[in-house]
Amino acid sequence: MGFFDVVTVVSVFAAFNAIFLALLAHVDAIQRGIIFLNFVNIPFGNISDPDRFGLGPGENVHITTRDGETLFGWLLPSLASCAPKDVNVNHEQYILQPNEENKETVQEYALFLHGNGGNIAMRNRRGMYQLLRSRANMNVLAVDYRGFGKSSGSPSEDGLTLDVIAMWDFLVERALPEHIYVIGHSLGTAVVCALLEHLHKQSIQPKSVILIAPFTTLMDAVYLHPMYLIYRPFPFIRKYADANLRYRFESINRIGCIECPLMIIHGTLDFIVAEKLGRKLYTRAKELQRCSSVEYVCVNTPLFCLQS
Repeated sequence: MGFFDVVTVVSVFAAFNAIFLALLAHVDAIQRGIIFLNFVNIPFGNISDPDRFGLGPGENVHITTRDGETLFGWLLPSLASCAPKDVNVNHEQYILQPNEENKETVQEYALFLHGNGGNIAMRNRRGMYQLLRSRANMNVLAVDYRGFGKSSGSPSEDGLTLDVIAMWDFLVERALPEHIYVIGHSLGTAVVCALLEHLHKQSIQPKSVILIAPFTTLMDAVYLHPMYLIYRPFPFIRKYADANLRYRFESINRIGCIECPLMIIHGTLDFIVAEKLGRKLYTRAKELQRCSSVEYVCVNTPLFCLQS
């Protein structure tokens, strides 16, 4: 390849990336689609029956947000409260209904907030529900954000905050806050932090918070993402991206709102969300000394490399 051929290739590549970055910065639909990946609606088909996915009896829930969106999800009882599968089992008896008596009964709930892409029925997410239901004996609420799965609307940072507040309100009709664990993975960890900021203003805390593969800010996560690698040598591109990123998800500024026990779990093999970001969030929480306890768990299994 001659000199002028190299120049041509470099010029075309530079022009393509300039156009891509400009579109990404100024067309909200493109930026929103890349960040949330909600158009990747897998698994396909009907997700209305948890039993179809091997989860046993469960309740379909439809939660209305304060701005009128309808969120679809599953409320799955702990496996200890489920009878063995039988054709004669009346699944309705396992549905967890809201009432004051149930709230006083010691039943623990997990609010699970997933990451970007897919819906609540993704295989690795189902594995997490089963783990919580069997090992921890928890009832699990898993709900798709607006624009995901069967939920209405389009995702945004403010929208996801309204979504998680609606999920919390749904759960506190069934259990006291001190019986609710809030668990997030990847993007879901930022949604957890947004919820805790909201609850902190009301002097409310859940029983515990678990953040799996969290990040400090969305910009930090983008900068350390493998797809950003070709842009790292150019500091001006980061400044341009930071100035035009509409969604911030700044967990580093919200981590101080968590006063209950906090556990952060991250994997050294996680190539989607850099492990150093989880450790940085942990360090910040330790510095603030507002959590009743803070624990960092680092694993080297590919499990946490999966986006969920």
